[in-house]
Amino acid sequence: MRDAETHGLVLYSRNYKEKDKLVKIFTESFGKRMFFVKNFGKSPYASSLQAFTDGKLTATINDGDFLLSRMSVKWSFIKILVQIFSSMLMLLIS
Repeated sequence: MRDAETHGLVLYSRNYKEKDKLVKIFTESFGKRMFFVKNFGKSPYASSLQAFTDGKLTATINDGDFLLSRMSVKWSFIKILVQIFSSMLMLLIS
């Protein structure tokens, strides 16, 4: 088991069981990986795990499993997310 620090972009997240999340992050060091986040609702960095959030993360790697320990937000691409939703809405209307 070792800790690794890298830079990454959150692609998406989905619920896992009752309190946990699986978060897909494109990282500089490991490429595209799925990270496990325990007790997501009580997590102090829950807002930094929104889609299209860029930041620095610390993960614990144990036999190929990635457990996210900490993430700090560097940049949030909220305008991209808004443009994607507005484009989808326009397709549904037309």
